[in-house]
Amino acid sequence: MANLEYVRISADGTQIVVRDENGREFALSMDDRLAAALIPRTSPLAGPGALTPREIQARIRAGADVAGLAEQTGTSQERIMAFAVPILQERAHIAVRARATLVRRASGVGTLDDIIVGRLQPLGVTLVETHWDARRLDDGRWEIRLSYDTKEGGRVATWLFDAKAAVVSPLDDEAHWLMGEPPAAPVRVREAATRPTLPVFHKIEEPVDNVVPMKRRDTGPVEQVFDHEEEPPETPAPGQATEPTKGSKGRRPIPSWDEILFGAPTDED
Repeated sequence: MANLEYVRISADGTQIVVRDENGREFALSMDDRLAAALIPRTSPLAGPGALTPREIQARIRAGADVAGLAEQTGTSQERIMAFAVPILQERAHIAVRARATLVRRASGVGTLDDIIVGRLQPLGVTLVETHWDARRLDDGRWEIRLSYDTKEGGRVATWLFDAKAAVVSPLDDEAHWLMGEPPAAPVRVREAATRPTLPVFHKIEEPVDNVVPMKRRDTGPVEQVFDHEEEPPETPAPGQATEPTKGSKGRRPIPSWDEILFGAPTDED
């Protein structure tokens, strides 16, 4: 009888994949009998330093695999599998939900699965050749991981999946490419693009001609203060003609009282 080791649970959570000594993989249907066989009624005894059931499930939910966890902690794979099966099924179920999430793009709306199929077909990769997995993060959201092989080598893409909001967001350039999007911009560029700009105000100088003086409304007598007093003009003697003073701008002099009564003297007088 060949010895088989656990590899993973299928992406749809309906099969468990095992591997023989020659590296060949086999899929077993996940029915009640298989689940009962994997989860015995009495769990294997814990050796010195072995993980508790709660620790096993927490680490498996965070993305650990059975073989790696057993090697790191010294806990037997039988004991880990006794508590890991329902968590592995949960991870597979979350991956299926993420793949069925609707994604809006400029070209239309489609599921993440449909979009990725269209991107992988030119590479000659089918869904059967892809492997999906999920692990829960500390904040309650999930990281979805897709791995597949191409002629150039293996590729890995990751998304952030919010199960409550049913939203998937690419986390790396490979995920952006599979969704038909350009690579993510550097953080420095994004910060510069979202930095608010301050308005620029220019001083507007209006010409003086446009200034309209405002009339002041006097509310009472105002005492006038003069810097200096001007001398009163001299009164001309009777019969003496007055000459235009400086600043009179050629105005005709005002006649005296005698000139009005007896007439103004002429040059012959």
